[in-house]
Amino acid sequence: MTSETAFAGWVRKSHLGRPLEPSSGGLERWLVLDGFHVAYFKDNSLAKRHGRFDLRNVMSAGPSADPNAADAVDLVISTDGAGAVYKTLTLSFDGADGPQWKHLLASAVDGRRVSGDLATFRSEALARRFDALHHAQPCLRSSAWANQGGHLLTPREAPSDDGAPPMGALPGVPHLAGGGGLGALPESNDVLDTPRGGPSDEPALFEVSVPAGAVAGDVLHSTLPSGATVRFTVPPGAQPGHVLAFEVPREFGGPPPEVRAAVAAVVAAAIADAAERKAPGAGARLRAAAWSGGGSVAAPSAAPPAGLSERRSGDVSVGEVRRALMSGGFDTSGVEVDDEEQAPPTVEAGSAEEGRLLAEMEGQLPPELAARAPKAAKLACLRGRKYDPARGAALLPEFVALREELRLDEAAGDDGAAERAAQLARDAATGKVVCAGGKDAQGRAIIWVRLRLHNPRECSAEDMARLVVTVMCKALEDVETQRRGIVMFSDGSEVGLRNMDPRVPKYLMGSVLPRLPVRVARIVMYNPPFIVGRVIFPIVRALMSRKVAARIALLPSADHDALHAILPPAALPEDYGGSRPFHLSGWLGELGLGTRSRFAS
Repeated sequence: MTSETAFAGWVRKSHLGRPLEPSSGGLERWLVLDGFHVAYFKDNSLAKRHGRFDLRNVMSAGPSADPNAADAVDLVISTDGAGAVYKTLTLSFDGADGPQWKHLLASAVDGRRVSGDLATFRSEALARRFDALHHAQPCLRSSAWANQGGHLLTPREAPSDDGAPPMGALPGVPHLAGGGGLGALPESNDVLDTPRGGPSDEPALFEVSVPAGAVAGDVLHSTLPSGATVRFTVPPGAQPGHVLAFEVPREFGGPPPEVRAAVAAVVAAAIADAAERKAPGAGARLRAAAWSGGGSVAAPSAAPPAGLSERRSGDVSVGEVRRALMSGGFDTSGVEVDDEEQAPPTVEAGSAEEGRLLAEMEGQLPPELAARAPKAAKLACLRGRKYDPARGAALLPEFVALREELRLDEAAGDDGAAERAAQLARDAATGKVVCAGGKDAQGRAIIWVRLRLHNPRECSAEDMARLVVTVMCKALEDVETQRRGIVMFSDGSEVGLRNMDPRVPKYLMGSVLPRLPVRVARIVMYNPPFIVGRVIFPIVRALMSRKVAARIALLPSADHDALHAILPPAALPEDYGGSRPFHLSGWLGELGLGTRSRFAS
């Protein structure tokens, strides 16, 4: 093999899913990269292999969420070749080899799955070399026990324009040459960091459907990817078709006691509530109103897709969140994000040039829409798409339809209007989504989200969307917010599964944000709990478009200094070491619920 796609050196890795600090079990290992194959050994003699994985089975790669690993990466690795079972591995590169490791990892992993600062180390030329030299490498299983059957999450093909020379030997590891690579080492070399019969040293959750005819007390059997069989009893209240969650026991590679205890409570709640739990509503993307060339307007749907107006009857499980996110419909490709330079627009608000561009945009609108839509909405769409008249004209009907579908501008006497208005007032009064008036150093409005204040039993996905659009439109009353964009600041403190509804992020990212005249400059995730930062977020990041994932700043602890490096203290409330006064009652008055929006058609 060639040295350009092979490397070896000392790293620190996570152990048993714990942080990297020495007291928590971080381990020093000799890491060897051979094409897409990666293995870690006790030392550079390669006598004892402690683990292995295939870079084509990496679900996501990005900066580590571990607060003790400033120069580390998190790799979320599929251990079944399909993404249903996975583990998170943290690798810390403390020495001078760190940039080289990141360069190789970022280039070998599927580019759509590399995010954050790690993406800056990626070379498309080197990525093509990996594909040319190693596309035919056999799948490297994560352990002898894992039954992946040779499946790869991101298989590769040889580029047609890149002739690869014959593979040579990896310097310092001559006996690995010959095509077998790391996978050719005998299983007897394996002394795994976590002695296990399973593919993962982190919580591995599985689900099994209750079959037709089964009743409480029946014993169910389920086969794991390894071929091993587990069994458990159907709990009281479970009905045929319900999905029950379980985890792999410790002796078969389950989590350490402290993680197991936390997950056990989640699994127990999932089983206990199985009889009451309803399947989430369809995450179908909302259809915008269709504006015909003749200027006629197709009536928008009366409400968002079925299911989004239903409130949850109980808490979700980790397995349900994962299953809902990975089942499709989580699409961030339509979210408008600022470009890499994030330069402010050169067109001045209220200038003659802005007026000329607005007239050009209006000329591309159907006459009926051009006459009906308020000037404020037109300008917001033009400014929100960086003064591109064609893109502004395409956005305006989407924006108008979104407001109509969420019934934000309905008459007070319309059927259900009073109930929806009361619900919106209750949701706003929680303070879970606010625009407190603060801006970052580039003048972008900060949208402050506190998910711990969200109760899915009292607020549906549709209700949440109505609140988000209301707050966003309030922020957009500021001309500079229209021109410069927003920053989403999500405080994850004290968030739990009780606050989660997988329909909300799918709906907001897939249908709501793409139809608002906003540009998202950055998403700051502050102090998320373990279950979010280390279990759920890696799944979400793997499913995001690369441009959105690259805008996320993950701050894994309540570190005010790290937060102030992104958002100025003057723009933050005192809870975050800031100096900006914030009173919820005063802000609710400014929100002006019950008054007609300047964006209403």
